[in-house]
Amino acid sequence: MHFSKLTLLVLLGFVGPISGFGQKHLSPRRLEGRDISVIAFGSCNLQGMPQTIWKVIQRQQPDLWIWMGDNIYADTRDTSILRSKYQKQLASPEYQNFIAQIPVAATWDDHDFGVNDADSSYPQKVHSKNIFCDFFNEPPDAPRRFRDGIYESYDLGKKPHTVRLILLDTRYNKGQPGPGSSMLGEKQWAWFEDQLLRSPAALNIVVSSIQVFADRIVTERWGEFPRDVARLDSLLNVYGKNNVLFLSGDIHGAEIARKTIYPSGITFHEITSSGMTHSTFLLNLVDNTFAYDPPYCHKNFGILKIKWGPPHRVQAQIYSYKGRLVRERFIDFQQ
Repeated sequence: MHFSKLTLLVLLGFVGPISGFGQKHLSPRRLEGRDISVIAFGSCNLQGMPQTIWKVIQRQQPDLWIWMGDNIYADTRDTSILRSKYQKQLASPEYQNFIAQIPVAATWDDHDFGVNDADSSYPQKVHSKNIFCDFFNEPPDAPRRFRDGIYESYDLGKKPHTVRLILLDTRYNKGQPGPGSSMLGEKQWAWFEDQLLRSPAALNIVVSSIQVFADRIVTERWGEFPRDVARLDSLLNVYGKNNVLFLSGDIHGAEIARKTIYPSGITFHEITSSGMTHSTFLLNLVDNTFAYDPPYCHKNFGILKIKWGPPHRVQAQIYSYKGRLVRERFIDFQQ
């Protein structure tokens, strides 16, 4: 008797029952071969709080929405509770209306992965991955269902104005912070390096749930993993072009930052948007020296407006939950 790979994994318990949540999310893959110029993004969304921000985001007419983590707050080791909290998010009429019209791409952070500051030791991580994939309508044979994490990439847009979206997973393989540890794990690192170095895209967007260019000690950040930071710097030096943009969430505030990588001398930018339903003023107590401005410590979402040239330019924006522009930078890049 012969079994498919999927059947064998289900029988062995590595893949749970594949059941959707009802209303389907539109796949980012529908943007392949289509013009793309506006991308919206955000993180840290308490499913029990008012969801009025979706109407405000929709006024920006985005081609794509990116969930950057803490898409819900589960904070549980009970997978039935985790699933029910995803269901509560889906039950929001505002969210239902939004996802019926806007394609959605997603990664996760700690609270939707499982519990606060969760890492590779989280005992329900396989089940959590299955529930995540169910919620976002990943097909039964989707690579995400079989990888050691939910990292994924999409090639969007129409040639020559293409965008490669690279979604990292900073939880599934995350070790304890320290000089010899890693967040991504070796398999994901090899995949990430290949995705970037072999990218044919005019613009590459890398999504990390936690901040990449930050030295603020009160929040999780890449800086807690010096080996990962050095490896990323090396990768960006080898890549040798400035058409890589980083997006992140997690901090319950928003800011725009930059870092110059040596010896290439190329400057890369990171836009952090966090706190769709809640925020904190604690960020004002500790500076991020890579940031252009003080953090915006109120509910917010992010927008990228891509102006295809030459010269190519990204208009990076942070909006309040009422739709007021509060931070903005113009970032030129070369293909």
